[in-house]
Amino acid sequence: MKYWTVPPKKILITAAGTVVSTLPGASEVQYEVSNGVYEQNGTPIFYVVDLTIYNSTGTSIGALNCLSSGINTYCTEGEEISIVPVPNTCRQYYVIYEMGGGISGSAVGYAKLDCSSGVTIVQNGILIDTWGGNASSIAVSKTTNSTGNRYLFAMGYSSLKRYSITNTGFSSGLTIVDITNFAGNFDWQSSQLVLSPDQNKLCWAAGGGFTNKIFEISLNAYAFSAATSFTLTGDTYLHGVEFNSTSTRIFVSTNSGLKWASWLSSTFTLISSSSTYNNTQFGLGLNNYIYCLNNIGKYGRIDANITVPTVNSTFPTIINYGNASYPNLGSSCYRLPDQVDGDDYTYFFGIPISGSWLQTTCTFPAGVQPSNSCTSPTIVSANIGGILASGIGSSITSWTVGIQEYSSYCAIPLNGLNVSYTYSASGSFSSVFKSYNDIIFAATGMSNWWTNNPNKKFHISYYVTNSCGNTATTSGWVINSDFSCKGSLDMYQQKSLTIFPNPASRELTVADIPQGVTQIYITDVEGKIIKAVKIFDAAEIILPVSELSDGIYLLRTEGQQSVVNKFIVKN
Repeated sequence: MKYWTVPPKKILITAAGTVVSTLPGASEVQYEVSNGVYEQNGTPIFYVVDLTIYNSTGTSIGALNCLSSGINTYCTEGEEISIVPVPNTCRQYYVIYEMGGGISGSAVGYAKLDCSSGVTIVQNGILIDTWGGNASSIAVSKTTNSTGNRYLFAMGYSSLKRYSITNTGFSSGLTIVDITNFAGNFDWQSSQLVLSPDQNKLCWAAGGGFTNKIFEISLNAYAFSAATSFTLTGDTYLHGVEFNSTSTRIFVSTNSGLKWASWLSSTFTLISSSSTYNNTQFGLGLNNYIYCLNNIGKYGRIDANITVPTVNSTFPTIINYGNASYPNLGSSCYRLPDQVDGDDYTYFFGIPISGSWLQTTCTFPAGVQPSNSCTSPTIVSANIGGILASGIGSSITSWTVGIQEYSSYCAIPLNGLNVSYTYSASGSFSSVFKSYNDIIFAATGMSNWWTNNPNKKFHISYYVTNSCGNTATTSGWVINSDFSCKGSLDMYQQKSLTIFPNPASRELTVADIPQGVTQIYITDVEGKIIKAVKIFDAAEIILPVSELSDGIYLLRTEGQQSVVNKFIVKN
């Protein structure tokens, strides 16, 4: 998810950083757990605080029910709520939550919400599993196949189990770790279970002040492979855990601050200036930083992939209190919502569009590799056939291809070729091939235009729409006779550029401008030019932005051989 629910705020995670705004209807009160689902524009579909479910305006529409098993009833909310789309449906969601209570026990269950028109609770208080002991923890995988199915991992006293998440509910649990084999009585008691972004590792910190161990488990196709524990000497309390974006490091919140170690390493190193982030949960953002909350409600960001990880605390206070009580263990902790790390956000808006990509039939001469940047193309002899849309699933209703001619270094769109054509899907199909000549002819009626115009540069966009009316997009650069083989929306070579302050309300400074830049544009997120400024060999300029409406924009520099894109925020 790219929007995080931290009442009374919501946080937008972008490649450029974070934007904090007010959550509709949310009040600043203590809470144990929260999460939410948002439209692409940031409007809440619904969110959950403790046991209460709120609609887009912040009006309560009901509560998560207690969970029951035999004579036991579980009614005390836990620390984690995960929200995932119901596979192969449109705008339906499972809210997976923990409950404590019973006779010294814990449980995990779910509610099902239909958001096709408003928010309706379809099912509630559906039990998934129970354990003895007074704590449990959960983690949800990314989609495992083209149907959008996922796995839920849940642990409690004596076992860690895996459950399949389908459009009919949750399977019976498959025990993948028998925790009774571990020596400590409290090795199962975790406040945060986390699955790595590459889906190959599980980790938890055994907590509660009774033990100080980190458990790391290697997975093979989401199944148990091995388990290793490490003791953090000198720490008496462990809380949140998180992986870095490359799944090679573990970060843990201890009573003394934040520590990290390489995967399967017993050496945990304290991060400098992190002592106020003790007892925090973590969240891995879509921008590859790890976020956490300190003990006054101020959030910090860990640069987790550099040689010596650091924590940056120059962010606003988003919660004016920091003492939400841990319901079971009586210690303080500071929470971010339970996310599916690295999940494709389009999965939250309908039937998953799996594996859509740009692919060509180009073959390169032996020893010659295609260029990976349109700004410095390597022209090689190749046969560009067209676009192969493969593995796009049976729910696709249409797909659209756009071809836009660009100038040298892919800097400026030209008035030359600019075509777009939509192909309607009839029934189920797994792959479709369209040559560029076919696309241009379908859009304009011009035959053999592509083959008659060699060595020109084009931006190819490919959109796939599903039966829920949602769209997935991929794009890349083509040089006629050479495909750049970079199917990404990040299409420009990134060079150094400093922008501050960001967000800005009146003006922003653009510094470290690369040599050769002659023009700076500010565009909206769809590429429409809002502001254009010519510059002449300037290394730094000041841009007034007070006339812009609040929102997210793209700042783009252009020049002889320099194209740089940066996100900016006007507030």
